[in-house]
Order: sequence, then structure tokens, then C-alpha cells
Amino acid sequence: MAGLDTRFLRFCAVGASGVVVNIGVFHVARLLLAGSIQSDDRLFLAANVAGFLVSVFTNFLLNDAWTWRDRRGEASQGALPRLAWFYVVASVAGAVQISVAFLSRSWLPSWLIATLLEGQTDNLAVLFGIGVATIINYVVNNLWTFRATPA
Repeated sequence: MAGLDTRFLRFCAVGASGVVVNIGVFHVARLLLAGSIQSDDRLFLAANVAGFLVSVFTNFLLNDAWTWRDRRGEASQGALPRLAWFYVVASVAGAVQISVAFLSRSWLPSWLIATLLEGQTDNLAVLFGIGVATIINYVVNNLWTFRATPA
């Protein structure tokens, strides 16, 4: 049985792969949608949602196979219900992620961006949103989505 620390580290490793997927899809979506969405805010939001949706699916597959694999035999629900619950939990966390990312675009200190990370405001905003959502995702998925059947 994976301990809390091991499980959380696995969850974070899966999440790190999800960040790569999320940011990659975010940038591809921005390029593909650039001509069809005129508002920068709407383009940012649409690309962020696309990155989130794709990364949720890849994260579920990895978490189910690795992070919570020890609970699959004793799981209180099958793979499809777990996927559905994972999307519900991820959607709530995703709403938090996108809201925090969108709002933090204007909250990030301009002196920090100008000094250290010029031109990276959107990336930092997305990463900050992902960080906040990670805590919500782990706690709820550990207690709900991948819960074991009570003895």
C-alpha cells in the first residue's frame, strides 16, 4: 500500500506530466484559435480550457495505473465511474485553476515579471492556477474518486 507521502509524490509526478501537456496544448490552441478569436482574454480562456481538458484525461490514466493502483482491486467503483468522478473533481479544481490563472494575470507583480521573467506573465498565471488546483485535486481524489471499499 502506498503511503500518503509516496502517493502524493506520485500524484505530483503525474501532475508534472499534466503541466507539460496542459501548457503544450495551451500554446497549440492559442496558435490554432488566434485567427478566429479576436479578444485576447477570450483566446487566453479558450486555450487554457483546452489544455485543462486534455491534461485531465492523461492524468487520470496515469493516476489510475500508478498513483492509486493499490486501490484498484478494492475500489468501490469501476474504471468508468472513477473517470467520471475524476472529471467532476478536476472540473471543480479546473474552475479554480482557470479563475486563479485569469485573475493572477493582473496580480503578478510587474517588477518581478520585468526583472526576472519578461514576457512570461501568461505562463506564470497558468502555473499558479495549476498549483492551487493541485491541492484540491489530490485531497478530493484521495478521499473520493479512488477511495477503497470500507472493510
